[in-house]
Amino acid sequence: MRRAGHPHPSVRSRAAPHGAQPDWSPDGTRIAFSIASGSGWRIQVLTLATGAVTTVLSDGAVNWYPAWSPDGAWIMHSKNATGSSSPAGSEIWAIRADGTGAILVKAAARF
Repeated sequence: MRRAGHPHPSVRSRAAPHGAQPDWSPDGTRIAFSIASGSGWRIQVLTLATGAVTTVLSDGAVNWYPAWSPDGAWIMHSKNATGSSSPAGSEIWAIRADGTGAILVKAAARF
């Protein structure tokens, strides 16, 4: 996890004990992370003050490596709609932190 001026702490939540690839929000109040779901990986956000976990994206694709925009309004992530964990075929997407307005930023490379 990245947070300016702070060590890399371990964050655990009973609501999301198996979260992966965490990223601190710029204001330090939330953590975006990936978590395995039945048919893929979803993006969730943990609000540190309350411990509440919100699902931002759960569409059956492999959605990995969330990263906050500098203003905290958007979450960028890698998406592989084929369900593969391989980076081949992955795209870069942005979605608002409230789960609306998904935008394709970079399409998958064609080989």
